Amino acid sequence: MSDFTPIKVNPDVGDSISLAEFQAADSVGIDNGGTGATNLATAQANLGIDTKQDTLVNQVNIKSINGDTLLGSGNLEIAAGSGGYAANVYLTTLVSSTVGTYSQISYTPEVSTTTLNTVVNNNEVLIEDYIFDGDVIATIIPAGVWGFYLNRYVSSASSASSIRFELFTRAAGGAETVLFSVSTKEIDSLTVDFEEVLTTQPTFNVSTTDRVGIRIYAATTSNSNITVSLMIGDGKATYFTTPLELRHSQLRARDGADSHPIDAITGLTSSLAAINTTLSFFDAGNITDPVV
Repeated sequence: MSDFTPIKVNPDVGDSISLAEFQAADSVGIDNGGTGATNLATAQANLGIDTKQDTLVNQVNIKSINGDTLLGSGNLEIAAGSGGYAANVYLTTLVSSTVGTYSQISYTPEVSTTTLNTVVNNNEVLIEDYIFDGDVIATIIPAGVWGFYLNRYVSSASSASSIRFELFTRAAGGAETVLFSVSTKEIDSLTVDFEEVLTTQPTFNVSTTDRVGIRIYAATTSNSNITVSLMIGDGKATYFTTPLELRHSQLRARDGADSHPIDAITGLTSSLAAINTTLSFFDAGNITDPVV
């Protein structure tokens, strides 16, 4: 189909009129159903659509849900969680029962503050290995936000120094798999300073007998010794949060079938015994008609 040039009424001298083709400088006013413009930009401005939304780009100008994009066709199903709650996972100085050379991570912060000092010199040095002494009892760690919260400082701010967190899982046989790592911003505080590091990660497949661990490193670009200090315990605790649904003893354990014997629930056995005694009393006919 061919494009056609519209025609217009062209007033002549006096009362006579004639028809003529639209010219490049002609336009139809907004009041008459047009745009009042001869080009796209002016038309958009006249119609108030020059500030339209840019092309949507996942996680740039439109958010995702648990790492899944909202763009495209079809349905995005959001399943309800199976229970549990998020909690802070603290670094401790306690020795792990899983790996004797590692320290424990725990849902209880230590009551006293400990400073972990690590000397670095144009390199990266391991501060400590940590692991949770309980099976994850899950087949996935859901996509979502991981948060790292730390109190730290350096002996000199002359070069770029930082702390890196590396999350991993440890299988029952001892094999470890790194999930991801994330670093702090450049540390330039010479006194204790708090920092929050957030990162969004995808779903990770795990085995029910895996255990979650975290490895922490200090690094600097300085060619002289720099001491990177990390605080743990009490009011200066360093901890992290995960999108993993936590239950009972948290980073997980005691979630399997028949893993909650009734005798393990304090006071419930005696309460059930008392209820049974009461029911037996009524079954024996020890009840009178109510007084009206």
